[in-house]
Amino acid sequence: MTTPMNDEFAIVASGLDHVFIADDGKKTDAVKDVSFSVRRGEFFTILGPSGCGKSTLLRILAGMIEPTKGSVKFPAGHEPQNISMVFQSFALFPWLTVYKNVEFGLTMREVPKHDQKRLTEEHIKEMGLEGFEQSYPKDLSGGMKQRVGIARALAISPNILLMDEPFSALDAFTAENLRKDMLSLWLRDTITIIMVTHLIDEAIEMSDRVLIMTPRPGKVEIVLPVQLDRPRNKRSKEFFELADSIARYVKI
Repeated sequence: MTTPMNDEFAIVASGLDHVFIADDGKKTDAVKDVSFSVRRGEFFTILGPSGCGKSTLLRILAGMIEPTKGSVKFPAGHEPQNISMVFQSFALFPWLTVYKNVEFGLTMREVPKHDQKRLTEEHIKEMGLEGFEQSYPKDLSGGMKQRVGIARALAISPNILLMDEPFSALDAFTAENLRKDMLSLWLRDTITIIMVTHLIDEAIEMSDRVLIMTPRPGKVEIVLPVQLDRPRNKRSKEFFELADSIARYVKI
């Protein structure tokens, strides 16, 4: 059942299907009859095995892919012009400096120059990138590249932030630090975040609710709340019990 749209929700997806058609005409069902809603200010995670259509679903929410069937709705007056996305592969412009990469979205939106400067500098500082403003992506570590990607996404002050396995290309130590930084920003700004991951512990550590998808074609297996106090203790009995519970629903 689809949740009716009202101002409590940031986004409502209803009956989403997507079929990929190859050059030879072969059809592949990526997602099938996916419906869910995300509340304003919620940290909502989409979890599932590789190939289940998680990233396809995220791109449908971003407006990058048109669904074959179904709809994505936003509250009246809150259309998706202010959605940002953080990619797994960093997706930085290699010919632009850190400063210019962070500034890019503001330039495209024709934000006044003085505001571009203020917002770019503010988010560079916030993501710990001071001193690297004139560096190019090739000179940065993976963690630094992703910090640039996050700063760029946040600079336009989005009302919804989409994150496609944002920590999966990083080493464990860097990923853990960046997760903590993202949670601090989210708790401070109460932005709506929808994240894709295949890691159960990551989903529990960060999320208010977790949508678990079936193997391809991706369908909604179940949506589970994460009712653990923050900050979450990953070694607690409650954390392990919830991880075991979620693992029972995740099918390879």
